[in-house]
Amino acid sequence: MSIGRSFIYAGAPSIVMSLWQINDASTARLMEFFYNYLAQGLQKDAALRKAKLDYLSLAEGWASHPNFWAPFIQLGDNSPILLRKKNNFWTSWKGWTLGGIVIFGLLGVGFRIQKRKESLIA
Repeated sequence: MSIGRSFIYAGAPSIVMSLWQINDASTARLMEFFYNYLAQGLQKDAALRKAKLDYLSLAEGWASHPNFWAPFIQLGDNSPILLRKKNNFWTSWKGWTLGGIVIFGLLGVGFRIQKRKESLIA
């Protein structure tokens, strides 16, 4: 029994876990590659495989030893994670519409003030 199996029994659809204790720096680098591939839409197992290969291509000396990259495994559902991009209000049509209304409203107020000043002077 492992803690990974406990997470699966508890209802986690998928987990990435380490089989043994690992160096923090190599874990950080490997997980950075892994999450970048997940964000690109790769399946979890493929993303982990490519992350390991990327890590190996950059590792030098002892850091290329399997003890630093091999213990990570993926259990459960390996389907890709679909990430939704944040919808920035000002880049959407609603933002442009609201911005246009505000600008035209301010221009209209400015013209009214200008006309009022001209009528008071004349």
